[in-house]
Amino acid sequence: MAFGDVAVDAISSVDLRPLALKVRLDSVNQKGGHGVGAEEGFIRGARRFYQTVKVNGLRSTNPASEISFSRRSHRVRRALTGEEMEQIYTVMFATA
Repeated sequence: MAFGDVAVDAISSVDLRPLALKVRLDSVNQKGGHGVGAEEGFIRGARRFYQTVKVNGLRSTNPASEISFSRRSHRVRRALTGEEMEQIYTVMFATA
């Protein structure tokens, strides 16, 4: 647990941001992706948790709402060109 003995009202966005980045990096190391989705999931979960804490009167602010999401990179997926498809078929039929 990252903040095991720390009081829920003592944690700030400055404390949460490095943890969000750690979640992102751990996800990249495990799955080989970008980790942005894992980081977003952590931030959304923290926002929900601190909103519940706020509603229950245990704190007056939501520190996770101050953390912004990282920008997602542009997708690199695209359709194969006709020439690329032709190369695939050539290899496929030559090795069948």
